[in-house]
Amino acid sequence: MRTGARAATVLAEILELAPFGKILFSSGARGLPELHVVGARLFREALGRVLGGWVAEGAWSLTDARRVAGLLAAGNARRVYGLE
Repeated sequence: MRTGARAATVLAEILELAPFGKILFSSGARGLPELHVVGARLFREALGRVLGGWVAEGAWSLTDARRVAGLLAAGNARRVYGLE
């Protein structure tokens, strides 16, 4: 995700449009290994802001937010790539 400050906005739109089981995390990094770390941190922070905001607003339960976070952060990739 190469969005920087707007990462949470873009992620929120993706979560509203795509099925949760079809979304995979990608750092979007090329070249320097450090970019993978930056991409992972940006994703984690954006996901926390989006899901935390939805829980705080009462739109989502904490249980649902945790389940979806688990799918996006690792669960979907484990299933798709057979890493169980």
